[in-house]
Amino acid sequence: MAAQSEQPAAPMPTDDRAGGGWERVWDFLTSARCAAILTLLTAFAFLIAGIFPQAPAMGADSTAQLRWLAEAAARWGALGPTLRTLGLFQIAASPLWRGVLGLWVFVLLLHAAQELGRALRYAKADAIALPRRARGQRLADGDAARVLAALDGALLQVGYRTRVERSGDRVHLHAVRTGWAAWLRFGAALGLLLATVALLLSGLGSRLEEVALGPGETVALAVRAGWSVALEDGAEGGLWPVAVLGPEGEPISQGFVGPQHPLWTASLTLHMARSFPGVVVSATDGQGKPVPLQAAGESSAAGMLFLRFDEDQPEQYFAAPDVGDTVRLALNPAGNGTPAFAFQVFHGMDIQPAREGTFADETTTPSNGITYRFAAGQYPMLVATTDISRYPLWAGTVIAIACIVASAWVSARAALVQAAQVDNRVAVQYLASDAETEGVIQKALQQGT
Repeated sequence: MAAQSEQPAAPMPTDDRAGGGWERVWDFLTSARCAAILTLLTAFAFLIAGIFPQAPAMGADSTAQLRWLAEAAARWGALGPTLRTLGLFQIAASPLWRGVLGLWVFVLLLHAAQELGRALRYAKADAIALPRRARGQRLADGDAARVLAALDGALLQVGYRTRVERSGDRVHLHAVRTGWAAWLRFGAALGLLLATVALLLSGLGSRLEEVALGPGETVALAVRAGWSVALEDGAEGGLWPVAVLGPEGEPISQGFVGPQHPLWTASLTLHMARSFPGVVVSATDGQGKPVPLQAAGESSAAGMLFLRFDEDQPEQYFAAPDVGDTVRLALNPAGNGTPAFAFQVFHGMDIQPAREGTFADETTTPSNGITYRFAAGQYPMLVATTDISRYPLWAGTVIAIACIVASAWVSARAALVQAAQVDNRVAVQYLASDAETEGVIQKALQQGT
């Protein structure tokens, strides 16, 4: 029966990282506690985004963006300017969010470096960087070579790769099983790092373009050469059906766009910036046939016109060349929140209108043998955005999820055993990554000693 003792064995080899304070800093930054703190900061940023209204994507320098921010700040009274300065109405571009993402990038770099180093060591059956979840020691009569041979055989029998190295009067046995699983943790850290860097750089390489869409209109995009956007029929509440068309007019994506309801495609995002009032105008003669109409500044006539209005362009003109009419449409200041319009129809060179009136939705008016039809409504002003950071974001997310799911089913196992011969006694000390590995070692020690 082998004699046992509580006498401590010789010290085990340690990591080659810097010791002392730097090692404690490293251990903290790569610990679950640090990740939990950053997760809380991330949740705090999302909480703020849920409390304060967030500016839609309209371009940081756009007039609409500045107007929106001014109105949002005004609703918070005296606190409004401070909240706006802190970026609480634009969390995605605020120092808080950028700072949290920067910390994530730094910590994930350390995690990736740690897991890469561990994976490379495991590839060489080097267990120095193993997770140290179990340790033990044993002092017994016997021969160090025989004890290590028994351990080596036991570990090989259950699938471990082993390697023996000598350091002075001590012998170290490294054992690793499913070491490739360490690459999964490295892949997860790398995927998260890629996605976080993409979020941090999001917007820096983006291109924005405002697109005003009327009924049945198709507008070519400058931010995506060859593509266009069309407004389709079937608006539901505050949502507009929009189609993204390719170079040949083929539909690439279709869906509804509205406030806080963007439409995503492979390389383009359509956000709802605001809505604007517009009027659809048509005219028919006594037999119900369409009468050509010509908008001011246009060289050709059409059977139907769509006229846009906003604060900078509160009135529009068009003509009916066949009958010599000129029609003026203007936003009615008495609309009280609901856009209303005033119209005036002039015959020839007359300076007094032959017909005039107001409407808020639809109306008709006869003049000079034809009937004008006016249909007012709200139409979408969209912002088309392209951002190359989307591709690394998606790639990083897919890589991280795949590696995290895979690593949940398998993990690397390793052990480091040191044996030192002192006269006719052997001092054995071991570190193990998990309870199963420790059990193999303990069983082998009991049988071998």
